[in-house]
Amino acid sequence: MYYKKSLNPVLSCSFKALGTACALMLVLVSAIRLDHRCWILVAGMSFHLAADILLEFSFPIGMAFFMAGHIGYIAFLTQLFPVSVPHVICFILLLFFLLMLLRQWKKMGENKASLFFVYGIILCAMSACAIAGGISSYTLPGFLMAGGGAFFLFSDTFW
Repeated sequence: MYYKKSLNPVLSCSFKALGTACALMLVLVSAIRLDHRCWILVAGMSFHLAADILLEFSFPIGMAFFMAGHIGYIAFLTQLFPVSVPHVICFILLLFFLLMLLRQWKKMGENKASLFFVYGIILCAMSACAIAGGISSYTLPGFLMAGGGAFFLFSDTFW
């Protein structure tokens, strides 16, 4: 944020992308050493790395890359936890929450409302896959994924 305010976009993008690059390395190790299904996560994290950079220069293009990354996570999660009734129920509840938030925030960003709505639907789908799938797996890794999905939804909604 300091470099962004000082109008140094190269340093701003570098520091912003560094955290995502670190997470990408962890996912890359998982794909190489643990489970070949994690290559989908590598693609998703790569989209997010590009999005962190592109968002500084073009908000719609950066958002599109974030959406592509989330779609990759949905593909990964549906491999682990096939879609079921709890997924649908969780998605509907999250969608209702999204509509209530967008209604409250409507005055702040009317010119980008459709972009936020599409992004919100994808975010709700990804979170529903993590939360419902993880909880219904009745395993510790599943519960951790559910918690991660819930925290991700919270952080992406309010930050």
